[in-house]
Order: sequence, then C-alpha cells, then structure tokens
Amino acid sequence: MTFDASKAAWGDKYSHFLDLWVAYRYWQNKFGLDHNAMPGVCTIAATGQSTKSCTESTVYGGVTLKF
Repeated sequence: MTFDASKAAWGDKYSHFLDLWVAYRYWQNKFGLDHNAMPGVCTIAATGQSTKSCTESTVYGGVTLKF
C-alpha cells in the first residue's frame, strides 16, 4: 500500500515525489519445506516446538523519495 505524501502536502504538481509505503509478505512452505512434514523438518523433533523455518510472515515499511 502506498501513500503519496507529497501530493497530499503540496498538490498535483509534486505527485509521487515522496511516497510512504507498507508491504506484507507471507510465504508458506518456504524453500519447498512442507510445514506439515514429519517432526524434525520444521519443528524440533523432541519437543514439537516450531523452528519457524518453513513459514515467513514479515511486514515492511519505507519511504521513496524522487530527486
């Protein structure tokens, strides 16, 4: 999702000089590893605790400035 901050502040003439953005990435079965696989692939075999190596869930945010 992108917000055109420069257009909001300075009008149409400066459209997309300053953009604020946020993105979300969800990647299941990362690198081909099945998150439902047998213990030891994505979990610690002895305890069943997840190693968080098969699924990625990340939020990114940033600023884009045009010169």
